[in-house]
This record gives sequence, structure tokens and C-alpha cells, in this order.
Amino acid sequence: METNIKNAPNNTNKSERTEEDLLPEEKIEKTYQLYRNSLKAQLLNRILSCHPSFFEQLVLDLLLKMGYGFDDQSGTVTSKSHDGGIDGIIYEDSLGLSKIYIQAKRYGTKNKVGIEQIKNFYASMQGVNKGVFITTSSFIKTANDFVNDQKDKNIILIDGEHLVDLMIKHGIGLEKVKTYALYKLNEDYFE
Repeated sequence: METNIKNAPNNTNKSERTEEDLLPEEKIEKTYQLYRNSLKAQLLNRILSCHPSFFEQLVLDLLLKMGYGFDDQSGTVTSKSHDGGIDGIIYEDSLGLSKIYIQAKRYGTKNKVGIEQIKNFYASMQGVNKGVFITTSSFIKTANDFVNDQKDKNIILIDGEHLVDLMIKHGIGLEKVKTYALYKLNEDYFE
């Protein structure tokens, strides 16, 4: 007697299920999450091994790939010395009337970005209302609170975990090796 898996009773708590209890697509999803976590760790380690100026360019490339700027050439990394706390600028229109300032901090995962770095970035945003502060580490709570309390400037904080998620989503620093498609029966077809 065949059992329809879709309608089979499942009295097992999901957290108590063993590998054998998982449906094939659940096994694939679980394996994919393990793979993705490994890839994220590899990306973060590789970024940390690169020069800080490379990280500034990476951040700019990512934001442009995400659709910020009026084209793929509308961003620039600022000069290395005396950048005033601004590591990059994205021009949102061809005349440069609207800009996004970028700050990139390539810190070890235990070296959190504090409120002073955020306040310095905020102060350097003269005449600009949008900013993105990206780090390979994380932000202390008061830094997040400071950004959330600002009404005149919109600053987005992106930590290392979010950074590598965005890199994977937009294919930055990666090359596609293989794509798999999952299928299910189209019951309507068989009626």
C-alpha cells in the first residue's frame, strides 16, 4: 500500500525529526543553508585578508550593483588621505545634485563600531542627507540608537553578517558554479 507523503500524519515535533524523517526538498534546504553559512564565513575571512582600500571599492561595487547611482559608473572612492570620514560617494543623478556618502570599516569581528565613528560620519555629511556605513564587524547598541534618533539625515548601518548576505544576493566576489531547480507534481495536469 502506497502512502501519499503529502497527506501522511506527522506526529513528530519538527525539532525532534531526524535526517531520515526529512522530505528530499527539506534535506536540500538544510544542506543549502550549511553551504551558504560556509560561503559567508569564507567571504568574510577573504575580505578581512584584503587591504582596506580594496574593501572600500568592494562596498562601492556592491551598492552600485544594488541599483544605487544613476549608472554603474556613478560612484567613486575618495582619495585615501584627508577623506574627512567619507570613503566613497555615489551620485544618484547625472548632475550630482543628490549624493550618498559611504563609510567602510574593515574591522575584525570582535572590534565593534562605536558611537564616535558614527557621530564622525554624521558630522562629515555636510550638505548630504543619505549615508551608508558598512563594517565587517558589528555596531554597538548606542551607535544603532544614535542613527535611529536622527531626523535630518538617513544613515543605514550594514554589519558584516548583512554585508555577506548582500554580496551573495548580488553576486559580488562570487562566480556561479551550478544552479538546481526543484520540481513538484502539477496535480492539475493529471486531472
